[in-house]
Amino acid sequence: MKIINKLPQITINADGIRTISTDFYKWNEIKNEEVIDEISGKHIRHYLTYEHPNGREQLLINDYAIDKSSLNKLLILYRGRNNQKTITLNMLKS
Repeated sequence: MKIINKLPQITINADGIRTISTDFYKWNEIKNEEVIDEISGKHIRHYLTYEHPNGREQLLINDYAIDKSSLNKLLILYRGRNNQKTITLNMLKS
């Protein structure tokens, strides 16, 4: 019998990122977010990686319903939305 965890494995939005193995971190707490490949012989593993205040996340995403390219696009999109929101808030405070 295969047990499936039905909780979201990755949550990415304009506020930040949370994975099944890390807490939620805001974009201003995160750096170097990307999807990387690890090649071992004929096998390629894809990982979502980023640095956060408590260390570094490296989540294997090979079996997820999203590919490397799509996840990288989401990282760029939501980082950009957060940056735009921050700029707007700073302009309103001025």
